[in-house]
Amino acid sequence: MPTVAPTTAPTTAPTATPKPTAVPTVAPTTAPTAAPTVAPTTAPTTVPTAAPTPVGPTPAPAPVGSREVGSYFTQWGVYDSAFFAKAVQDSGAAAKLTFINYAFGNIYKQADGTIKCDSGINKANDGNTAGDGGDAWADYQMDYAAKDSVDGVADTWESTLKGNFNQLKKLKAKNPNLKIFISLGGWTWSRYFSTAAATDANRKALVASCIDVYLKGNLKKSGGDPAGGTGVAKGIFDGIDIDWEYPGVQGIGNNVVDAVNDKHNLTLLMAEFRKQLDEYGASQGGKKFYLTAAIGAGSEKIDQTEPAQYSKSMDWVNVMTYDFHGDWDDTTNFHSHLYPDPADPTVGIARTYNIDDALTKLMANGMPADKIVLGIPYYGRGFGGVASTNDGLYQKKTRAAGKVGVQTEAGYGDYKALKDVAGVRKYHPVTKQLYLYTTTGDWWSYDDVQTIRLKNEYLKAKGLRGNFSWALDGDDANATLTKTMAEIK
Repeated sequence: MPTVAPTTAPTTAPTATPKPTAVPTVAPTTAPTAAPTVAPTTAPTTVPTAAPTPVGPTPAPAPVGSREVGSYFTQWGVYDSAFFAKAVQDSGAAAKLTFINYAFGNIYKQADGTIKCDSGINKANDGNTAGDGGDAWADYQMDYAAKDSVDGVADTWESTLKGNFNQLKKLKAKNPNLKIFISLGGWTWSRYFSTAAATDANRKALVASCIDVYLKGNLKKSGGDPAGGTGVAKGIFDGIDIDWEYPGVQGIGNNVVDAVNDKHNLTLLMAEFRKQLDEYGASQGGKKFYLTAAIGAGSEKIDQTEPAQYSKSMDWVNVMTYDFHGDWDDTTNFHSHLYPDPADPTVGIARTYNIDDALTKLMANGMPADKIVLGIPYYGRGFGGVASTNDGLYQKKTRAAGKVGVQTEAGYGDYKALKDVAGVRKYHPVTKQLYLYTTTGDWWSYDDVQTIRLKNEYLKAKGLRGNFSWALDGDDANATLTKTMAEIK
């Protein structure tokens, strides 16, 4: 998912900075190809330790009549699609959202074996897999031009806070009810979560470092840029979102994975985050700092966690109920459908890849409904060279889907581009997802206003806390999908 800044940062405010050296990918719920399990670099404890008891205020259900409506703002959107926080304000999306997750912050292995948050790093990932990259340029060093700034005021070279962080600060100033979270990890930067969670000392070190960087706002100066300094980013972030992809299950291919101990260590890590967040909040006059997580919706991923236990530390969890199917499959299928289709030819565990089965399993394993936030994609998954039989549904692909809009990977297209593609559109009567068979023989599944409203009704009927989307730059200029999501409030 995350990309990286140019190795040499420009010194003047660009309209759109150069495209990064590595392009982002959106993590499939099921990895396209099997990847070997990587042995942990730090041996985990074999005997689980007790989770620390959270101190201070505990998470509470959303008040009656109030639900969370959130989305992700991508660090790299300023490159590949020239998407700035100003668009979130001008489209009306900011006024409808209750939270934005900034994607992503990386976590880094230190010389002493601990894992910590850090800042001031401008480095491409090693082959886009090592997860050691960073983009301080996009985060807080980039000089925004006045025309791209939320409040119309340009950054100056001498400013200690610039880039996306400063724009998020301005967005909050215009929308006092909007919460901003730093999201850590993601598909590309989850390499060391297992190591970080493996010991009490590592857990404490990670949490303390993330609070220091993102909540205390201590940012390093680097590369000769004047941005950074003690406390310069304080007050921007209201909490931390953990996007570990995935505990006990390999993600991108080179993550540290402990299939035995990650399960309980996730619970311990979340408890440590809760403990330190509450302690820091108490030191700030009783301020509430939030803890959320993005979690996999696949049955095998839920099985590698303890929903009844780790949810005690969470304000809510964002369930990634998308990427159930995609270009990594040979046959067309839905990627964010509400219900299973008896006619689906899929076999094995993948038959459970749908929203209802995922959330039913999650709640059966102890996750309270009022801590579940339903994921909605602002993009579609596509297949190319598909026969017209059944309007392409459950048919073999013969090639990658054609390019749609600003596309960064095969078979991926934003809603804002897909909505105008010519072809036959149908709403499947059982799965409740929209699909498109194009005039060029491509097949796509994606969400629109009608399918989101069905998901809204579903989440209200189930008593869920709300919804969130990946990601804001996939919506159209009028924030049509975000405004539809917000109809739950």
